[in-house]
Amino acid sequence: MTTEIRQRWSWWSGVSPVGVRSGLATYSTGLAAAVARSGVGVRGIGVGQSGDNDGVSWIGVSAETRTRGRALFSLDPYIANRLKVAEHAAAVDAELDLDPDVVVIDHLMSAWALDRAETWRARTGGKIVHVSHNDEALVRTSWAAGTAVVSPRGLYLRFDGWRSARLQRRVIAAADLVTMITDADAKSIASRHESIKSVVLTPGYSGPCESLDLVATDRPRSVLLFGSLDWEAKRQNVIEVVQALDPVFAEANIDLRVVGGGADDFVAAQHGKWAATTFTGPIDDLGAEFNRNRLGLVAEPIGGGFKLKSLDYAMRGLPIVVLDGSMSGLGLSRDVHYGSAASMAQLPAAVIEAIDDPEQLDRWSAEAAKAVEGRFEWKDRGSELVETVISLSRRH
Repeated sequence: MTTEIRQRWSWWSGVSPVGVRSGLATYSTGLAAAVARSGVGVRGIGVGQSGDNDGVSWIGVSAETRTRGRALFSLDPYIANRLKVAEHAAAVDAELDLDPDVVVIDHLMSAWALDRAETWRARTGGKIVHVSHNDEALVRTSWAAGTAVVSPRGLYLRFDGWRSARLQRRVIAAADLVTMITDADAKSIASRHESIKSVVLTPGYSGPCESLDLVATDRPRSVLLFGSLDWEAKRQNVIEVVQALDPVFAEANIDLRVVGGGADDFVAAQHGKWAATTFTGPIDDLGAEFNRNRLGLVAEPIGGGFKLKSLDYAMRGLPIVVLDGSMSGLGLSRDVHYGSAASMAQLPAAVIEAIDDPEQLDRWSAEAAKAVEGRFEWKDRGSELVETVISLSRRH
């Protein structure tokens, strides 16, 4: 039986998620596929590879992106302006010529083409949906505020933070609907945009669900720090975590494994540099990696949004220790579902206290798994987004 196509959506992801391992790509592909399974024809477009994924045809654009130098004099932030190249613009225009019903501007990086979307809407009466991954204005200005004002890097990050905030204001004002990834992001953004029409769509989960029995399992005294390293702020954060943990872990005979790709030169530079820490780069068999560790860490005060690694840990049965301020959107509580540390300086002690207590680890694992069970289904996110957009169309 053929599913009736209710609408046709053009999904602009900035960078094609095909072949990309990152939280951003996981969310984009998961939500787009969920929309497609709700009876919508979805075509994705972005710089990078082409490919089909769960009913979505991703059109990859082969193009050389702009350098920071070339993007410096734009009013758009670097993440967006770097993608504003002739090949990308031509591909977007070709998609608009197909007269979709909805244009999805996925992540702030895709808002370089906002003017094109608004021109298309004025011509066709279609709808613009902005899929936000966090409160970019807050995240990028906060990151900049942590650097020295008088340094060239500090000045640049503050300028780029201002550009990010400006573009975010524009795309939110233009969008018929904005999706948020956490309630915290929705509250933060709504405080600056009173008339916003929005819906919160936390990530879904499509990986394996496993249980853990550390009492009966002889695992190494090893801790997993999982996630992509594709953004400079994330790499900076990882180094800060490793600097806090590595000397203490070396003395306590605990291994720290940093697993994730996105910056091969960065990963290569860490080899042999640390006493207790191994940077693995991307790993194909994530199941085996999760099963060789006793704990998973979430320690990202920079970055905002929903930490997909926390959902991975909970679903795969890996007990979690969290740096306060790093857990949002999962609906878990400290001490009940995970261990916590109030500061980076206290994080090593929190891990050491828990790592040899299998009963505590089993309790966190079981309670977290119970709390997330059935709450993170992609199909629910897709159907909610489609129905919300269709309701907008009915009212206008």
